[in-house]
Amino acid sequence: MVPSREERLAHNEAVFRAANEAIAANPSERGRTRTFICECGDAGCMVSIHLTYGEYERVRSDRRHFALLDGHELDGDEVVARRDGYTVVEKVGDAARVVDASDG
Repeated sequence: MVPSREERLAHNEAVFRAANEAIAANPSERGRTRTFICECGDAGCMVSIHLTYGEYERVRSDRRHFALLDGHELDGDEVVARRDGYTVVEKVGDAARVVDASDG
C-alpha cells in the first residue's frame, strides 16, 4: 500500500524529532535556550527554532505534539499553542497513527 501524503509528512517529522531528541540529550545545558530543528513535514527544511530544554520537554510530553517555526503548519495540523518563535501542533488522522507507531 502506498503511504498517504499525511503519512509521508509525519514520517519526515518523526525523523526531525529524533534529531531534536539527540540535541536535548545533553543534560549539562538544560537551563539554556538551545537550537532545535523545525519539526515540520518538509524534508528539506533545516530552519532553526530556539527553545529551552523544559519547553522542548513540554512539547514532547505528548507524542503527537511537534515544535515548528511559525507558518510551517500543514493542512490538517491542529495548532495547540503559539509561543515566542515557535508553534506547537498536534498530528491527527493518518499522521497521528504514523507518529504513534514511530514513537516507541
